[in-house]
Amino acid sequence: MIRISDKVFTAILSAVSAIAVGYVPVWVARINAGKPPTKTDEIKRLKRENERLKKENEKLKKRGE
Repeated sequence: MIRISDKVFTAILSAVSAIAVGYVPVWVARINAGKPPTKTDEIKRLKRENERLKKENEKLKKRGE
């Protein structure tokens, strides 16, 4: 069996941990990017769009169109 010192093992473990911390959020973002929006996300988007259209409608009314 190969014997490695505690320092070498700790260094390898630290390197793997650092790589994982850097890449895991990227993987999660890629996974979530392919999912369809949830009901609440869709509701929020529609509310924002509704507010934007209301403001646009008010501007048009003020201009007399």
